[in-house]
Amino acid sequence: TALLPLPQFRLISSPRFSKNQLIEWLKKNNPELKSLDFSRKKANVNIKLARKGYFPDISVVLDYIITDEARMTGVEDSGKDPIVAMVQLSLPIWFSKNKARVNQAKWHLKKVLNKKKDMENNLLARM
Repeated sequence: TALLPLPQFRLISSPRFSKNQLIEWLKKNNPELKSLDFSRKKANVNIKLARKGYFPDISVVLDYIITDEARMTGVEDSGKDPIVAMVQLSLPIWFSKNKARVNQAKWHLKKVLNKKKDMENNLLARM
């Protein structure tokens, strides 16, 4: 029976980071903080969308109606499919509703920013 050789130990030096480098790395690479960054971007888009509620909506529709030949003879334009054009205008008259929608989107953004700051503080406290 042969004896196994004793393992050779080497001292490996651990990389040195400054505290500021470690904090920046943590803020940049933490998945929960990244998720909150995406939520922040989404909240900014929602604010822009909510502000568009103050503008009128204009719709233009072009349609046609399929018709058969008339049962009576001698009917003018019998069997011709008519084309219909419509323009619809929707005016935003409920300004308080629009203002509430914008305020809600702003408060949601503020909530996300506060949640991110809270999470950053908790991560730094655990270091």
